[in-house]
Amino acid sequence: MFHPRVPVLRALTLVVAVVAALSQLAGADTSFDYVNPCDSSNEFFDILGLECRSCPENAAASPDGYSCACSPGYVFRHSADTSGNYLNDPLTTSTCVSCGLTGQGSSSTGLYCLDCPASEGVRSVGGVCECITQTGNDAVVEADEHGEPLRDATTGSYFARCVSCPDNTRLVGGACVGCDYPKVLNSGTGLCECPAGGAGGHCLDDDESSMISFLSSQLALSIPVSSVSRVSFYEASGTGLTQVTSTESHLFGSSLVPSAFRCLSEGAREPCNQLANLCVLTQYDDSHLACKLYSAILAKRQDTQYHEEDIKPSVGWRVGLPWLYYQSTPDQYASLTDLQVEVGFKSTGTAMSRLTYLASVTGLNGTWHGVQNVTDQLIVCGTTLENADDVDSILNKFRLEKKITDEVLFYDLYVVDQNYEYYPVAVKLLNLVRSGQLVNAQASTQGALSQVLVRRFAVVDTVSTIRSASGESSHLKYAKGVRLDVEVQSGSKKNKIFPPLLTVEMLSVNLALEASSPVTASYAARYTMNLGEFWDAFTILLIVALIASFFMWAQTTVAVLRKRQDLPIDASFFANGIVTLARNVSVLFFIVLFAVSVYWLLFFKFQSEVYAILATDGKMQTFNSVVVLTTILATVAVLELLWRQTHYDVFFIDWEKPWRVLSPGEEKETEAPVSAWRTLFVGNEWNKLQTKRIASFEFTVIITVLILVGFRVERLAQITPDQSDLDATGHNEVSTILRFALVSLCFVGLTTCQVAYKILFHHRYVEHPLEQFVDLCFLAKISCIFLDGPFNGYYIHGRNKMAHADTSLCELNKQFLKEEEGSVSSRGLVSQSSRKDVNENQSFEIFIPKKIRNTYDQKLLRKLQAAALEQRDQARMGVLGSFASRPIAQTEKTVKAQNDLAREFTKMIADVESNVSKQVREQITMQKLMGIAPDIDIVTQESKAMLFHDFSNTFGRLTFYKQEYLLLIWNLLVFASIDASLKNTAFSAALCWLLHMFLVYWRKSNGSNNISQKSLIDSRFLV
Repeated sequence: MFHPRVPVLRALTLVVAVVAALSQLAGADTSFDYVNPCDSSNEFFDILGLECRSCPENAAASPDGYSCACSPGYVFRHSADTSGNYLNDPLTTSTCVSCGLTGQGSSSTGLYCLDCPASEGVRSVGGVCECITQTGNDAVVEADEHGEPLRDATTGSYFARCVSCPDNTRLVGGACVGCDYPKVLNSGTGLCECPAGGAGGHCLDDDESSMISFLSSQLALSIPVSSVSRVSFYEASGTGLTQVTSTESHLFGSSLVPSAFRCLSEGAREPCNQLANLCVLTQYDDSHLACKLYSAILAKRQDTQYHEEDIKPSVGWRVGLPWLYYQSTPDQYASLTDLQVEVGFKSTGTAMSRLTYLASVTGLNGTWHGVQNVTDQLIVCGTTLENADDVDSILNKFRLEKKITDEVLFYDLYVVDQNYEYYPVAVKLLNLVRSGQLVNAQASTQGALSQVLVRRFAVVDTVSTIRSASGESSHLKYAKGVRLDVEVQSGSKKNKIFPPLLTVEMLSVNLALEASSPVTASYAARYTMNLGEFWDAFTILLIVALIASFFMWAQTTVAVLRKRQDLPIDASFFANGIVTLARNVSVLFFIVLFAVSVYWLLFFKFQSEVYAILATDGKMQTFNSVVVLTTILATVAVLELLWRQTHYDVFFIDWEKPWRVLSPGEEKETEAPVSAWRTLFVGNEWNKLQTKRIASFEFTVIITVLILVGFRVERLAQITPDQSDLDATGHNEVSTILRFALVSLCFVGLTTCQVAYKILFHHRYVEHPLEQFVDLCFLAKISCIFLDGPFNGYYIHGRNKMAHADTSLCELNKQFLKEEEGSVSSRGLVSQSSRKDVNENQSFEIFIPKKIRNTYDQKLLRKLQAAALEQRDQARMGVLGSFASRPIAQTEKTVKAQNDLAREFTKMIADVESNVSKQVREQITMQKLMGIAPDIDIVTQESKAMLFHDFSNTFGRLTFYKQEYLLLIWNLLVFASIDASLKNTAFSAALCWLLHMFLVYWRKSNGSNNISQKSLIDSRFLV
């Protein structure tokens, strides 16, 4: 944080530095050309940097091609001979000096020049000493029989001699072999040692104490002898860092100091590789000596980096050292755009359908094994990467009974770009230790510690915990989880990818305690995309849906308030408002979910270019949560629908006039009782309509299962961007959002087809259940009043013009013929309109005045409630026994109340017929579409009923027939929610069907009881 008094200049300097750093990252280029073997014999392949480097003048590549050797007649001059500070790579900064210019010859080691005196039987030829007289056993020797280099006693110059090889030497390549210069043979110890007083050349003692002293002085590093062979391994636990293993290691004790010594002093490639490998085995623990030595040598070196012309900016890959640490943070690395790779699902043009990964492989002792194609190297056991590159996850179980004996290998991973250049892949090692913390395993950085990316990793470690040369490993370290993440760039750079990131988690297993315990190892390749734009759009859609739901709720609330007239606001009003909001939100949220899921199905499965990469379910929790929330809201809406459809008021008006008959022994005609069978018949048909749906749920479910399972369409939900991939595989992950899309398309598509068939064909040419019920009411001369609100509901005008409905079939047929001929008036309540549909309409929305409602409540409803209470009390006392569940029985009071109320309703309808111009109206289109309550001032001010033409038979809302959309959404969401957990279409369909059948049973049972109680029709007649 800046202090307020910090000068503005410092702030500007910081801004400039940040801008410069960002611009440098924006122009970064991390790929390089890979050439091996080298084109020129004057170049050697540097195994640390994977590039060809020039040998010094008068030198050529060694036979293996991985080093340089001076030409015959030339000797090496180390750069440290003049500087002594080891700031540069000793190998590439040395030079080859000609011995022939001074009439001398080069030593066999190529490290120094020696005289070729004729007195010793030798001469200089092309910078090489040769015997003047060649015999079969003559050899040019450079040391005496004791291994001491031949030196002139006066001048101290080294010289060669032509001799027959003594007994203690052997002729190798024309020379008797002794100790390597500048060391001499110690006859007492039999060891080659630096001569006392120096040798005039580059000589270092290689015993442990001397090497430690050398490293300490050159690197300014304290090297405790006790810490050389100690190694510890760490893993994450619930409380932080846990030290799993701490033991003495023969490998570290015998290799660490020598490899660091030779790496620093000679620049030898294999020791430098070995030092880096030892650091890797410690999980890059910055407190361990191996990583300290590597970092100290890296900091000391002032050489340029490998591939300096290709890789910009500098990444710290110093010449003479392997590259272990990425200088970029994970966030910086993930945002690099310099990888020249275009991906596609088919290899066309520059687009690559398959990424090529290569690994530079190094042995434990630093030996380079070359560059290998990555197949199964990253997998402990199981399938190969070559077979797994089309899948997202592979999980294999194995037991430690199968001993892992493979050589410990180390990998530097590369991806090949479209220009055939190598791009180094960063590795995120979750077990990497910094200051005693597993920084890469933490969800976020803490304090000054940041996450660290590395280059080199091992899959198996079987040697670190071996205590002695003949001992066995006490612990096994293996890659418990390996995950390769590739993120496709979004926005305008579609088909481009960010650099891949390899995440490795190591696990240490105690072989003595867990040798027979099953453990797991996993490999996963995940191709992802930044879904920030998608989630932003998804959130915006949900917010828009919420806002629209609120406006719909407000509009509905105003309509309800108008329909309630002057009733006070009570708990039922608030409950209805909450449920209405829940229904609106569930419907609009479902539309959003449906649109989003179908979007992913189309743009992911059917894309020809890489446009969208679908995330796994672990990153789709928001979508899944919205599905669950929408299912809950839809369930609340359906439960409210069931309550409303099983608690509305039902009243049947019989317009039939009694027949006048003359009874035997009577002189005057009397009125015969009106038959109740027509009312029973109408009530029974209305009861049958309660759970009838316009679309068959059973048909929808069966065909959905057939399509998804039988035709294998459900396999389109696998997270593979190929619409033709319908093969079952245990490796592919299945996406919940794709399964939701498939289920939704099946349900919505099948239901839409059924609804279209019913509307376009079935209703016209076969039957229309609601219109048939209206025709039945007309034929039976029964009018129906259904009140689903305190003062509003539906009215079906069933009065016909026949004198009697209780008549013979012959009379009925005559009446039908008169209707066909047009000799009778229209069926509708209004018969004087110029419009035929108005004259024929028999279905209305009705608004009754408050006094009619009070009459209904006082004369019938309260008596029914009292009778119901009395019946429940009798049931508790056991009087009714098994008849306790029957509906309310008719009593004289209830029958009389029903007749009185029928007369009141008859008067009300008659009043409407006498003033149809004011009391019978037609809603405007906007009111129908928006659900706006019409103006009912006549009802509230003049206490008269008002009727509005209902040409679409909306009284069907009291049944399932006009609630198809809500039931469809609920069925679909229940199916999808169950399927999200089970991932089994058949089981999900079965459970969904059981829930649906329970819903239908509950609706049918309670709906029948409601009709029976409110209409006083015994439930035994409702079949």
